[in-house]
Amino acid sequence: GDPLRHGQNTRSLLGAMIRLDVQVSAADFDQGIRYYIPSDNPFSSDLSCTVGCPEIYAWGFRNPWRWSFDRLTGQLWVGDVGQNAIEEISLAQLGGNHGWRCYEGDQTYNTSGCDLGADFVEPVHTYTHSVGNSVTGGYVYRGEAYPQLHGMYIFTDFGSGTIWGLFEGDYAGVLTTTSTSPVSVAENLAGEIYFVSLPYSGSPKIMRLDIN
Repeated sequence: GDPLRHGQNTRSLLGAMIRLDVQVSAADFDQGIRYYIPSDNPFSSDLSCTVGCPEIYAWGFRNPWRWSFDRLTGQLWVGDVGQNAIEEISLAQLGGNHGWRCYEGDQTYNTSGCDLGADFVEPVHTYTHSVGNSVTGGYVYRGEAYPQLHGMYIFTDFGSGTIWGLFEGDYAGVLTTTSTSPVSVAENLAGEIYFVSLPYSGSPKIMRLDIN
């Protein structure tokens, strides 16, 4: 329930997506500098975290699991695990407040101390715990095996093992179901999608998306 309100506290790195430039020069590395701050981070000049820490890219997340970049557009897709009721898929926005703990998905959760007039970034998709209970974020499909899926964001759920698709945020439906617990999604160099499961239901597996 985020009792310390980290998700809405931009002076904390918890509950946030952070962005760093790790291409540090040898001279700076020798001086103890391990990363630079991208100049367009929303609080890039606030080195003391007075208003917001300079590492922050976006905030208001509960537990992103997992996130990926669309290799064609560069958009950052996030599967954000919910609290008790709602799982969400978000497009992380530079400088965006994604709502937690004021909102769980698209519903109010705990508005104590929240500015409900703030410009929150709404999720692109939500689902309730009647169909799954722990989102596992995936990838936008850019492979060649299934041309009909090109541009579809493919994700799954650790609890249900269901694999779904979204087209530009619009629900496209169930692609397939599994009897496993997918904990992560990956893509190969060709853009084909794979799933990794843990042995909570059978043996651990690496699975390739197959909708034939």
